[in-house]
Amino acid sequence: MTRPRGATQTSDDSDHEAEAASGLRRQANKKLIKAGLLRGGIPFVIMSVLALLIFLGGMPSDARSMLYAAVLVALVGGFTVLYDIESWSLLKQSVVHFLFMALTQLPILFLAGWFPIKGPRDVLSVLGVFLAIGVVLWSVGYLISGKLLNRPKKKSGQGIS
Repeated sequence: MTRPRGATQTSDDSDHEAEAASGLRRQANKKLIKAGLLRGGIPFVIMSVLALLIFLGGMPSDARSMLYAAVLVALVGGFTVLYDIESWSLLKQSVVHFLFMALTQLPILFLAGWFPIKGPRDVLSVLGVFLAIGVVLWSVGYLISGKLLNRPKKKSGQGIS
């Protein structure tokens, strides 16, 4: 509805605009969730099938490791949608992604038994590996998306604000 020139905005107009903006945000958030489930779910399913085949082949320990790896890959893939939230700065996207990774990946790394943990030095070693791999992967992702693809940012905010 267009207002005549000079007319002031009513609270009904503001309510309608707020509802429309809220609906767009919900729709964008649903798209992000769907994308995250796909990005994480597809590799998880593929790797889980491989783990089953490995298990059926008589290697249960290797199958267990494959399942842990499947969860790690699914989490990494799923959380990449954080970088699709265009209303967030790269710093905010990176910090939130790091926190999600630290809260999900580190416990899995400790539970998987891939690293012998006998004391604090071993825990620090796992943290170092986690940070080093994270920095390398973040840098590669930055170079690919920011430099090689050179994608300009869209003006419209997408999803969570």
